[in-house]
Amino acid sequence: GGVGKTTLAEVVFERSRHQFDHGCILKNVREEIEKNGSNHLAKDFIKRLSREENGDLDYAKKRMLSHKKLLFVLDDVD
Repeated sequence: GGVGKTTLAEVVFERSRHQFDHGCILKNVREEIEKNGSNHLAKDFIKRLSREENGDLDYAKKRMLSHKKLLFVLDDVD
């Protein structure tokens, strides 16, 4: 910890995101899973990608996961 990995991940994401149809960065993944569980994290991930409040994975798959270029950056993952 403490060497700027999160900052580096953010810079790479910002510089690369224009090359993708959708993308998101999730920070503190380990902490979020410990606090709220992996299902909550997965729904948050889908909401960020699909901009849908319900985090419906089936809807997200139909709407945007098919034949799209996606960028996922997960920070602090064990």
